[in-house]
Amino acid sequence: MSAYIVESITVDRILNYLRVKYEKESYIEHLLDMTGLSFPRDFEKLGQAMLTLNTMAVNYRYNENTKPPVYKFRLMPPPDDIQAVKSLQCFLYQCTEGEQFEETRLFRILEKAMRWIMKEIVTSLPAYERAVWG
Repeated sequence: MSAYIVESITVDRILNYLRVKYEKESYIEHLLDMTGLSFPRDFEKLGQAMLTLNTMAVNYRYNENTKPPVYKFRLMPPPDDIQAVKSLQCFLYQCTEGEQFEETRLFRILEKAMRWIMKEIVTSLPAYERAVWG
């Protein structure tokens, strides 16, 4: 599969999901605070950092020097949990062209956020509730 720079709507979905969770979930608040940005004010800066990371990975893959697109945060209703996971998976996958990108603080933070969402989905399932602990 080829690597590409994700569309702004992908970043919008991720950030609007995180925006809502930031207000309600201390773990997501903690992760976003690790970026060194101030929320909710700096979602646009975070989105720009995401597209810059993505562009760097794609440039590395194809030996190019493309400038990252300019990102403008668009406030919108957040996606559901499943769409948030899929958008994060897509974004993170597009940033895996070279180990150095996977080792960045931003990549690790977003990967942790995705794993947290996945855990929330699984632990909310009736089958999880019925399963034996241990």
